[in-house]
Amino acid sequence: MKTCNTYYSNEASLSNFLQKNSIYDDKNILIQIFTGLSDKDKILNILNSVKTLLPSAKIIGTTTDGEISNGKVSTNKTVLSITLFDKTTIYTAIIKRGKSDKVGARLASKIIKKNSKVIIVFSDGLHTNGDDFLDAINDIDSNIIVAGGMAGDNAKFEKTFIFTEKDITDSEAVGASLSSDSLHVATDYTLNWQPVGKELTITKAKNNIVYMIDDKAAYDTYRHYLGENITQKLPAIGVEFPFIKAVDGINTVKSIVGKNSDGSLVFTGNLKEGDKVKIGLGNTQRIIQDSTATFKKLDNTPVESIFIYSCMARRRFLQHTISTEISPFQTIAPTSGFFSHGEFYTQKNKKFLNQTMTSLVLSESDEKIKVKPCKNPELISSTD
Repeated sequence: MKTCNTYYSNEASLSNFLQKNSIYDDKNILIQIFTGLSDKDKILNILNSVKTLLPSAKIIGTTTDGEISNGKVSTNKTVLSITLFDKTTIYTAIIKRGKSDKVGARLASKIIKKNSKVIIVFSDGLHTNGDDFLDAINDIDSNIIVAGGMAGDNAKFEKTFIFTEKDITDSEAVGASLSSDSLHVATDYTLNWQPVGKELTITKAKNNIVYMIDDKAAYDTYRHYLGENITQKLPAIGVEFPFIKAVDGINTVKSIVGKNSDGSLVFTGNLKEGDKVKIGLGNTQRIIQDSTATFKKLDNTPVESIFIYSCMARRRFLQHTISTEISPFQTIAPTSGFFSHGEFYTQKNKKFLNQTMTSLVLSESDEKIKVKPCKNPELISSTD
């Protein structure tokens, strides 16, 4: 297998890129599209160009809060990550309507096959309940590895898009399964948003909507600890100051993606009455240290492609330093991905995360090999 990443500008330049890298139409090609364009017509034009040149390829795509191509970070660009498999079969599906649990179950049922190793899923970034979504997938197959994330829209929190080679939607989810007896899959994550201050108790909540914290309106509690200036910027600022609670020994983060007129707050995942939470703050030094540790874990791992699904809060919090976290992976293998509204992660269990950098490492080789770079990859520096 091999992965070639490029920025899309037009059909002619893409055709030239494919020719230089000897990429020809094949059913065992997966293309992940990460785009900062939240314009449906523009996305459809890109899809049409890609399908014209590679009509048999399988495609999943998402809008973003930033893109990753060859270890470099950009915004408002479109990245095509093209993976050519030798021994892996790809199945894709799109689910356009339904509640998060039903969507997760329907998507999993459509794409998980007998020898599926991993599914890469992208969901809408504003309405999906990440916990319910993953729980439903787990009910279909408790062993399947799930990776991916929620779509972004450059912190506008207005509309996100997800799509496959067949269709595009602003709701629910898309996914691709990779089915093979030869595929090696590894995952990892880093967080390092630290819980600080007083422990708070959720006193009224329903699913991912929190009404009361310590018997006060959720919005008022948030304002009490973080001040009026920060709270007025909700929901955009919510990803930088999330709630953290410990689950199975892992600090899990729930970010705010909406506020209601009654003072309740909408989170990316479920919180229950009685849950103990703290407000989280980022720690730049520890974020970089942990990403270095994650990078070093790959020393003895077969690696041919690396995909990074990272939270928008990390890019916005680290700003230009974000390249220090991402770029080392490119020295091992082609690295691409996007910055999301929430991350889907699997180690022993499936977890819906926020504020994390998750990595998905793939290889069809049993040995660690030196990956040859693709020819003339386009180099675009960060626009942040």
